[in-house]
Amino acid sequence: MLKVGAGSYFCGLWNDEYRITHAHRLGGCWGGARLRDWQSALAIAGAPCYPSRLAFADGRTMADIFREVDEDVRNENAAKAFAKYQPYLIGLGVAIIAATVGYRVYDEQKRQAAETAGAHFESAVQLSRAGKGADAVDAFESLAKTGPEGYRILALLRAAADIGARDAASGANAFDGLAGKPEFGPQFQSVARLRAAMLLLDTAEPGEIAKRLEPLAATGQPLRHSAREMLAVSALAHNNPETAGKWLDLIFVDPQTPADVRKRAEDMAGLLAGSTTSVPKP
Repeated sequence: MLKVGAGSYFCGLWNDEYRITHAHRLGGCWGGARLRDWQSALAIAGAPCYPSRLAFADGRTMADIFREVDEDVRNENAAKAFAKYQPYLIGLGVAIIAATVGYRVYDEQKRQAAETAGAHFESAVQLSRAGKGADAVDAFESLAKTGPEGYRILALLRAAADIGARDAASGANAFDGLAGKPEFGPQFQSVARLRAAMLLLDTAEPGEIAKRLEPLAATGQPLRHSAREMLAVSALAHNNPETAGKWLDLIFVDPQTPADVRKRAEDMAGLLAGSTTSVPKP
C-alpha cells in the first residue's frame, strides 16, 4: 500500500506488486517525463500529489529515492573513472615498487662494495706496516682501480706515501701527479701538494719549497698551519732566520693554530732567540 507521511493525504490503493515494480522502474530515473507520469497516475487515482511527502511501504520517501539515485550515479561515475585510469594507476604503482626495489638493491650493493674495499685497504696497510712497501703499493693501486671513489683516492695517496718512503723524489712525483687529477677535488689536491713538499723539504731549494707551499699557507686555507710550519723549517734549515721568523709570526698570531704546531713553533723560536733578527715571542 502507498502511504503518505504524517499530515499528508491518502493517495489511493494500489496493487502491491504494481507499486513495487513501478517504483523500482522509476527509481532509476526520477524526474522529467517519468516524474510527471507518476504524478499523473496519482492524480487519476483521485489523490492530491505531494511527492516530497510520499512514503513507500518500506518507509522510504521520495527524497530517499533521490538520494539513492544520486549515490548510484556517483558510484557509477567513480567506477567509470577508475576503469578509465586503471592502467595508469597500475603502471604508477609498479613503477614505484620497481624504483624502491632498485634503490634497495643498489644501496645493498654499495654497502657490500664499501665493506670489501675497506677490508682490502686494511690488508694493504698491514703490508705497509710490515715493511713490504712494494706489495703495499701494488695492493693500493689495485684497490684504486676497483674500489669505490672514496677508497680510490685514499689508496692512491697511500700508494704515493709508500713510494716516497723508499724514494723521496719518486714519491714527490707521485704526489704531484695526484695533485693534477681534477677528480681529486681541491682539498685532496692540496693534500697531495703538501705531501710532495714534505718529501722534498730536505733536498729542494728554499725557492722551490716556497713556490709549492706559499699558496697553501695563505689565510683561510685549510692546510695553512702545516704549510707555514714547513716554510719556517725550510728557512731555518737554510739559515734564513728572517724568513723563518715571518712564518713563525703567522703561526703565533693565528688563533686557530693547533696546539702541537704552536708548540713546535715555540721550539723553533727558541733556536732563533740568539740571532740578530727579531723573532716573534710565542
